[in-house]
Amino acid sequence: MRLRSPRFALAAALLALASPAALRADETSSKIDEMEDLALRQESHAKYEEALDSFRQAFDLSVKDAVEAGEPARAARSRARAEVYLEKIDALSGKTSGHRRAEEFLRGFKAEDLGPVLKGRVDWERVRFLRQAGMVDESRDLLGSLGFVTKWWIVGPFDNERGRGFAEKQGPASEEGLAVDLSAVYTGKERQVAWRAVPAVHPYGWVDLDAMLRPNDQCLAYAATWIRCDGPREVALRIGSDEAVVAWVNGTEVLRRDVIRNGGFDQDVVGVSLAKGWNRILLKVCDNTGPWGFRLRVTERDGTPITDLAVPASEEELAAASADPAADAPAGKVEASRGALDALEPAAPRGATAEEGSEDARAYFWLGLLHRSRQYDDQKADQTDRKYFERAARLRPDDPVYRFHAAESATRPIEMAVEKEENAQRRGREKALELDPDYAEAYFALAAYYTFSLPNLPRAEELVRKAIAVNDSFLEAHLLLVDVLRRRGFATEAEIELRGIL
Repeated sequence: MRLRSPRFALAAALLALASPAALRADETSSKIDEMEDLALRQESHAKYEEALDSFRQAFDLSVKDAVEAGEPARAARSRARAEVYLEKIDALSGKTSGHRRAEEFLRGFKAEDLGPVLKGRVDWERVRFLRQAGMVDESRDLLGSLGFVTKWWIVGPFDNERGRGFAEKQGPASEEGLAVDLSAVYTGKERQVAWRAVPAVHPYGWVDLDAMLRPNDQCLAYAATWIRCDGPREVALRIGSDEAVVAWVNGTEVLRRDVIRNGGFDQDVVGVSLAKGWNRILLKVCDNTGPWGFRLRVTERDGTPITDLAVPASEEELAAASADPAADAPAGKVEASRGALDALEPAAPRGATAEEGSEDARAYFWLGLLHRSRQYDDQKADQTDRKYFERAARLRPDDPVYRFHAAESATRPIEMAVEKEENAQRRGREKALELDPDYAEAYFALAAYYTFSLPNLPRAEELVRKAIAVNDSFLEAHLLLVDVLRRRGFATEAEIELRGIL
């Protein structure tokens, strides 16, 4: 249904998403639940083509349910679960080389059926699928519709040894009002540093600080841009960063995230009010080791991309933007839609332990999947995905998939020295196999454990052969068997196995 007033439509959508009312999983379509359970079971058996097809069907059913739902909370929940299935479609497309088919499937959905936040995520996945399929021009055109800011000026690197720089005022953060003087020179980590324009932005909207700055570990940098509004306007800044990030708008701090994570899409969302004229955005992005960078896009509060905001296109415009008093007008914070998180967090409140919370196992499981995939929070200290998975498994102790995911979440999805609690993880995998003797992925995970973590190669071979017995098309299991055979000194058997794969 189309509302006559866009302003009213936006307000209604935000009100619905912000409402604490949320439907229980068993109040939504049981058909979607059944399709989800089938897809998860197929994935656990390493039947990835079948699982991909089932998750596509679940996505389709969820979108239809959102359109047909008479209650805003139910529609929000259905679109939230569609976000979960989208993450699975992405992961399984990588396992099956199904990028082109996935893009064609997602292309068929109407924007009004998806809703702005889900539409943004669908288009983001399509951008990546198109590029992986070699359709670069189409990918670039679609990326341009998402509202990424591609004009930036950076200064750095500054010191961030052991993460201490996050709380320190260095460079432009030490200026009164956090003013940005592009002619300023600062004392950096190893030398004097000055502002410079970013020559180009990565095709995925990524500003690659790791490639542009040296040194590029245990460092931080600042990035500045200006966007012009014809009048006062409320927008949402949607930021992905590797790693910690602070954001200021017109000198007002609007976001502070001290996190260790890989950069993603829309990991943080903050609504801000902009003034008429040029508005200054200043980011502080910190790094420990590994990749380092960020991406930022500007949308309406409901997630609809904004592509008509001007950025300085010439030296004259840059000078005008830097001197515009509007950039010193304090920015206010406003509500902005986060999509699935807004719908699911009220249904699955986090307790201090896995024993505390609601009874909505699916919502906890979905939040675990989203946090695991998107890395919203600190991957070392918070481990939010693990907390959600453990609560879901506590609510469904006889569900092998929930038990397996809770076990796997002990391993962090980033490179870092951290205790993996491998004994608990091993027991969780074994419990999943006890509940489902055909859990091929659990056999594979245990085989990898006995290959790399606690070497017991005969046991590893036994387990990986069981995974293959469940599903002979499980490519990763065959490749692990080749590795195990070579490690055991069975070169001939390994060669035969490898030829069988090829």
